[in-house]
Amino acid sequence: MSDVTKETKLKDKQSFGQRVAQNRKAKGLTQEDLGERIGVLQRIMHHYENKAEYPPAQKTIDLAQALGMSVDELLGIGNEDKDSYQDINPRLAKKLRLVSNLPSMI
Repeated sequence: MSDVTKETKLKDKQSFGQRVAQNRKAKGLTQEDLGERIGVLQRIMHHYENKAEYPPAQKTIDLAQALGMSVDELLGIGNEDKDSYQDINPRLAKKLRLVSNLPSMI
């Protein structure tokens, strides 16, 4: 197995919070910095990174935008899993499906 494949598999096994923390640190941001960008306190950012819960749908979108990534990337959903959203809260999954069908603003 190549190093790239191993790294991809490792990323796929990361939790939501681990992906947020990793991408935040890669951008050189503190929890407070990222929290300010999405309109939440540092303690809420700590909660997102360290608890097994997802933020509300709009904050998930805000986080992805602030980190310069897609919501799918932030949630760890690959192209093959894009339509399933099976490992997340059903209400969040419904909202994300609706958002993914919106026209791109880019």
